[in-house]
Amino acid sequence: MLTYDMLAVVFLMNIVNADIYTVENATRYFNFFKTKYNKMYKNKLEEKNSLRNFIDNLNKVAALNEKVKGNDTLYVINRYADMDPEDFDQHYAISLKTYENEGKVDLTNIGGQDILRNTMEKIRNKVEKDEDYSESIELYDLGNANNLYKQYMEKFGKKNATKKYDRTVHFYRFVKTLVDINRNHFKGNYTIALDDNADIVKEPYEYFY
Repeated sequence: MLTYDMLAVVFLMNIVNADIYTVENATRYFNFFKTKYNKMYKNKLEEKNSLRNFIDNLNKVAALNEKVKGNDTLYVINRYADMDPEDFDQHYAISLKTYENEGKVDLTNIGGQDILRNTMEKIRNKVEKDEDYSESIELYDLGNANNLYKQYMEKFGKKNATKKYDRTVHFYRFVKTLVDINRNHFKGNYTIALDDNADIVKEPYEYFY
């Protein structure tokens, strides 16, 4: 039985006769995607960028499915399809996948447009709300590491080291702590938090990630 994600993508592959997805032929599916995952954007610019990422990732999936065409293997977009993996990695040091490989899938009984259209309509009428995903995850933006470090030092009443090398090492260790927290939070593990040991190097070269 196909998941909702797979139905959405199979719908795209069968209904839209296009080699490349654009704003014109992909916006309606982006709207469905937003509804399914309860996506909220800060402003119009962020939503526009998310649509661009969605289209890019949709085209990647289409290209992958074209390569494996005929062997019933299916690649599908996932809940992160509105994100740019490279940008996400730069900001949060997390490797993000925007699609999944569903492996071998029996597509013989889902080729009818009416079936898929009816299924999509049912989903629109009663969207199954998944658990909150990245929107509810607390992540630290590494691009703001300097300000975060300053706030951290003030919060815990810490003083900067006198030597530049030592200051740099403590800062790098702090950044590594942010990375560790991000990666754990992204997996749903909130046991690691920012405490007064975040900049402490306990082992040589412990600030690399």
